[in-house]
Parts: sequence; C-alpha cells; structure tokens
Amino acid sequence: MVLRLGLTKMAILTERRIENMKRIILSCLSLLMLFSMLTPWKTSAKSKSKLNKTSITMYTGTKVKLKNDAKCSALAEQKYGNFSECENGLFLCIGTGVGGAVIYNGKVLEAKEVPGFEFSHMIIQKNGLQCNCGKRGCFEIYASLKRFKEKIAYEFNLTTLRNEEIIKIILNNKDDVRLKYFLNEYIENLAIGISNLINIFEPEKILIGGGFTDYKEILLEPLKQQLLTGNLLFNKRNDIIIQLAKFKNDAGIIGATLI
Repeated sequence: MVLRLGLTKMAILTERRIENMKRIILSCLSLLMLFSMLTPWKTSAKSKSKLNKTSITMYTGTKVKLKNDAKCSALAEQKYGNFSECENGLFLCIGTGVGGAVIYNGKVLEAKEVPGFEFSHMIIQKNGLQCNCGKRGCFEIYASLKRFKEKIAYEFNLTTLRNEEIIKIILNNKDDVRLKYFLNEYIENLAIGISNLINIFEPEKILIGGGFTDYKEILLEPLKQQLLTGNLLFNKRNDIIIQLAKFKNDAGIIGATLI
C-alpha cells in the first residue's frame, strides 16, 4: 500500500512538473516569436541557427540553446516516454513537414557543424514534385500530413484543414474510390521513406509524433502492415514496433527543457 501510494504521488508530481515545463516553454516561445518579428534576421540555411542563438543572446543578455523539434521530442520520449527502455530508436515528427531524430546506444545522434538528420529532404522520387527546399522529390512533399490533408480538402471541397473535419470526411467516405487511392498512396510513400531509415539504422522501436498522432486509428496500422508486407525491408521481420509518442504533439515542448 505504501509503495503504491508512493508511486501514485511520484506520477502526480511528474505530471505537474511536465505541465509546468510546458507553460514555461510556451511562454518562452511566445517571446521568441515576438522577438523574431521585431528583429531583422539573415536566413542563410547554414548560418540561421547559430545567428539566431547569437542574436538572441546579444539582444536579451540571456544565454539560449536551440535544437529542432524532432530531437527535442526524442529527448522527451527517452526521459519520460516510450523510448525510456530503448537503446536504439527512430523518432519521426510528421505534421507540416517530416522531422526526425535517431537514438543510438542510448544517445540522440547529432551532426557536428549543422543540425543534420534532415530525413524530410531525402529524395524518394526522381524528378518529383518541387519541395520548398529547392530540390525535387523530397520525402516531405509526399509524406507530410499537411500534404495529405490538402489533397483530401481539395477533392472534397473543404475550406479548412482542421483535423476534426478531415477525419470526419475520411470516416464518412470509407468506400469512396478517390479516398482509398489517397490513403493508399500516402501510406505507400510514407512507408518507402521510413523503410529507408529502418534499413540504415535498424531501430528497436519507431515512434511517431506531430499531427499524425490524431490519425492513429486511420493510418498507423496500415503503415505498419505496408512496412511488413511491402517488400521494403532488407532484413525481413515478422513484426515491427511502431507506436505514437507518449506525449504526442507536446513531446517537443517537453524535450526543450532537457537540452
């Protein structure tokens, strides 16, 4: 009884701590957004992160640390979530784009000079669709949730990309030929990109965060089956552990407190 009460108390304290951390980070993000609107930025891809960090410190007198959302999410899941007992894992943040992070031997991998691990910009289609980065055929163009939602909204004459409306359309039109095609196409493209990463890193577990988490009942199991049966993996598997991030869309906020 004492042990159970103690564990319950610890869980409550942990939840409160996480909520407090989220409030602090959200407040800081609001200040940074205001600061970015009032400050002239240079936007060179190679210098942006370093310049932002230096500029913020210079203007505010406060030392800051910057890390992309996917790596922050992986840190949160490693410390408090579904990577807590995982030595080698792959994290994907699927929403507006496709962010990524790799945990190898218990550590989040980092490139030396630049952020690195830009999974969203590996090419999965030669001479494919134009990406915002300037290249063609990037994973992000075919696998971002935003792209998926835009297609459905266009075909079904929606004026919003709100998840609630998109999900309602999907659930109410399960037999629609167009919808089946979009779902299958999206799953296939997503599986191609993820299988490339599995073949390179061979993770014990894959976690997905971002807006994708709202579509668990629609997308997660078909994605898993496509990975297992689509002749995509070099090392064949009977099963694959692919789950949602415990903290879903909040993982990045929580992880930012750990950098």
